[in-house]
Amino acid sequence: VKLTRFAAVNPHDDDSNAVGGGSRMLEAAEAELIQLYQTAIADSLSGDEAKSERAFRTLLENDLVVSGATEQLQQLRLLSMKNLAITVSKQEPRGREALGLLEAAIESCPDDIGLIDRFATLAARLGEWSAAKDAFVRGLEQDPTHCTMRLKLLELLRHLAGQAPVAGGPSSSSHPGRVLLRNLPSVSRKSIATTFGMEAPRKIALDVADWIGLLRHL
Repeated sequence: VKLTRFAAVNPHDDDSNAVGGGSRMLEAAEAELIQLYQTAIADSLSGDEAKSERAFRTLLENDLVVSGATEQLQQLRLLSMKNLAITVSKQEPRGREALGLLEAAIESCPDDIGLIDRFATLAARLGEWSAAKDAFVRGLEQDPTHCTMRLKLLELLRHLAGQAPVAGGPSSSSHPGRVLLRNLPSVSRKSIATTFGMEAPRKIALDVADWIGLLRHL
């Protein structure tokens, strides 16, 4: 997404000095904020995550950005939230913090498949199985052909299938993987079946025998 410096602001204002001066001040402030965002992106690309994170947080604390004073600043806020979440998610010791940031970013950008994928992947890495499953399902509902999420959800199910049965439950049906699979929406179950049959054996090390019982639930 390209942001343009000195975008027209309040195009229907009259030509009075007061209004014109306010508009010019807002344009100048907007340009500075856009420049800070571009610098943050450049720092991130160069590997200076700490500097990039400080810049994104500065943007998100700015009153003009918070209030969405212009359309571009509203867009800048969403982009800064997204990139702050991505920046923190790269730092393994801060997984829980990153998960919260990604969740907040998804609330503001609900159709961003990349963010959903990152959230689900990180949640699975942290052992938040339910959150990971819900996010993968949400992503697959938006894009049932998304190969990466299909493979990751399949791997999550494979992992859970290898866990011990739920205490007190029938061993044939109480594996966490079986329970999770039965609760998946039909679109996700179909997607998983397709992935297992066409792609997973080539891309993921699977114990096929462990999957026979699971796949019978599809």
